[in-house]
Amino acid sequence: MASLNLKEEARKLIDKLPEDFSWADLIQEIHLRQDVKTQSADSREARKIPVVTAIFDGEVLRLERTVNLEPGKRYAIAIETEVKTVTSQNAWDLLEEFAGTVEAPSDWAMEHDHYLYGTPKSNLEFELRM
Repeated sequence: MASLNLKEEARKLIDKLPEDFSWADLIQEIHLRQDVKTQSADSREARKIPVVTAIFDGEVLRLERTVNLEPGKRYAIAIETEVKTVTSQNAWDLLEEFAGTVEAPSDWAMEHDHYLYGTPKSNLEFELRM
């Protein structure tokens, strides 16, 4: 039952994020949630600092997503250069990183209609060799 509560909490967490949220936004919210559970009540408010990325056009910082801020209120902004990690992986390495494994028969690719839709096998010769 605890996992159902966790799933519901995760759904609520995602629902409160803006439509254009990034993985970094989601991860930050998860970390904040964990921190909030371990922090005292006094320090909880201090930890809820939104992090947004912005582009400097030479004169003005332009936020890449909207932030719910109170008009006319002063805000302190910490400026950091966003560091993008560049790996020497090629596209195949990246795809392999995301790919999973499937336990399947050896003729899975040739007989996918049979396994997906229940049609009769079309390549009985392959099966006789196995």
